[in-house]
Amino acid sequence: MSDVGSEEWIHDRDALRAECANHDPGAIAFLAALGAYVEMWDDFVDKDKEVSADAVHNTMGAGLLDIACNPWFQANREFLAPVMVMMISAYLTSEELCTDPDIAVRQRAFHLRNYPLEFYPVVAFVTGGMQHMRRMDPKVRRFFSFETFEQWEFANG
Repeated sequence: MSDVGSEEWIHDRDALRAECANHDPGAIAFLAALGAYVEMWDDFVDKDKEVSADAVHNTMGAGLLDIACNPWFQANREFLAPVMVMMISAYLTSEELCTDPDIAVRQRAFHLRNYPLEFYPVVAFVTGGMQHMRRMDPKVRRFFSFETFEQWEFANG
């Protein structure tokens, strides 16, 4: 796999996103905007990257259009909104658990941080059904499994 964040990695991520979404432009825009939101949120909280004003403006603007005003999102809210609620809760719970003295609890915090990935199989299901979801889910999890718990804990501990 190429280096995370490299042009090749971004190309591969975008291709995977399009494949999950069955090349539906609205679904692709939704996944892209959600990904940008999640990354910016995490960067604000853990402060591992500086977030520029331009990045905030672009992410917030895209989110308003590509999530809230996205006709594909609106047509599929019954599938997407509950996952969004759980994603927010999982992230907030992860923040609470990531400093727990028990390593098993911190490991759960690490996995909860990855909850936004749940949107990929949901989008695959909505755009292509159960077989498409099952084909895409392992690909998504392999692609985005670039950080181990030990790496995450070292960087955030």
